[in-house]
Amino acid sequence: MTLDFTPAATRQFGELTARISGHKLAVLVDGTVTSAPIIRGAIRGGHASITLGNGASPLDAQRLAMHLAVLHRHCGISLADQDVFANVVGGVRIGETGSDLALILAVLSSYRNRVLPRDLIVFGEIGLTGEVRGVPNGQERLREAIKHGFRRAIIPRGNRPKPALADMDVRAIATLNEALDVLNEGA
Repeated sequence: MTLDFTPAATRQFGELTARISGHKLAVLVDGTVTSAPIIRGAIRGGHASITLGNGASPLDAQRLAMHLAVLHRHCGISLADQDVFANVVGGVRIGETGSDLALILAVLSSYRNRVLPRDLIVFGEIGLTGEVRGVPNGQERLREAIKHGFRRAIIPRGNRPKPALADMDVRAIATLNEALDVLNEGA
């Protein structure tokens, strides 16, 4: 579904979504509620859209929309004028939040047309304030990644290995902005 606004409506919708942040907004078409996303922040770009791909659920779309809103709000990167599609190889569904950071970095990689390093592993849960939270089994994930040839990692500070891993350059970050800084260092 795509919504395009006039300049006046853009301002009004931005004010509305700022006021109701954290609450649902019902979208009605011909008197039927077609969607009721939770508004995560002001939407000021002139249009809004969420497209469910093959096999995607409303929850998947809401989660992606939330991460894109956090990226805009806390990193100043708006993808509101882009079509964003996210898919996992083989149609696997990822239910755990540890993939949040990897998803956003993959989306940015595509948007910027810059390939992520092949030997990079990324994990972490993204919160509404742009913080990157630790995930369960962080140490095991890193040890397993080393076995599969990964030599670099961007992970939540809460999952930093103690002691440091000899076979991997681990960058422990606290925010999405810090993750972007680490990626830009290697660019």
